[in-house]
Amino acid sequence: MVEEWRRLFLVENVRIHLDEVAGLGSFVELEAVLPNGERLPELADALGIRDSDLIAGSYLDLLLRSLDRSA
Repeated sequence: MVEEWRRLFLVENVRIHLDEVAGLGSFVELEAVLPNGERLPELADALGIRDSDLIAGSYLDLLLRSLDRSA
């Protein structure tokens, strides 16, 4: 089970999820419905999100990897 607290903001057609996940920390998810994704790089830059900050996978995947490392 993943415990998650989320705050949701909407900027034009981009949903911004500010998540706090028990055992993992804080995350930002940008969700957009765009043909080319032209708005996301500008918004990510405004939020200070760099390519090196990006993480693939679900919170459950991250929790399982974190448990594997601690074992």
